[in-house]
Amino acid sequence: MTVLTRVDTKGKLFTQRVTKKPLRVLLQTSSQTFVGTVHVRPENRLLDELNDPQVMFLALTNVRVYNQPADTVLYTTGFLALNKGHIVAIGPVEDLVAGGGLGVWLSSLRAALEDTTPGEVVDD
Repeated sequence: MTVLTRVDTKGKLFTQRVTKKPLRVLLQTSSQTFVGTVHVRPENRLLDELNDPQVMFLALTNVRVYNQPADTVLYTTGFLALNKGHIVAIGPVEDLVAGGGLGVWLSSLRAALEDTTPGEVVDD
């Protein structure tokens, strides 16, 4: 697939579209748990996206926000920008569900996590 580009007089390259791959994640802050989709550049890992010092916020789409200890959905939203400084833990849902790494306190999320896909639209 060819993407058209434009270069300005200073040499800056503009593209019409940035390709990213969706990655469903479980994210925890000190007071809430988030299940949403992060969009990662194909050449990057999730950790690379988190460690980019030029970006203060992590963009999440199709997000469910749970209270602590993750037993009640507080709200859902199509987009959420989360300050990366508030992240306590984050991991791909696929790895957590497959590896059984949810722990006892997240057992209430197991059914919700197994029922999510990267392209889902939240309409709760």
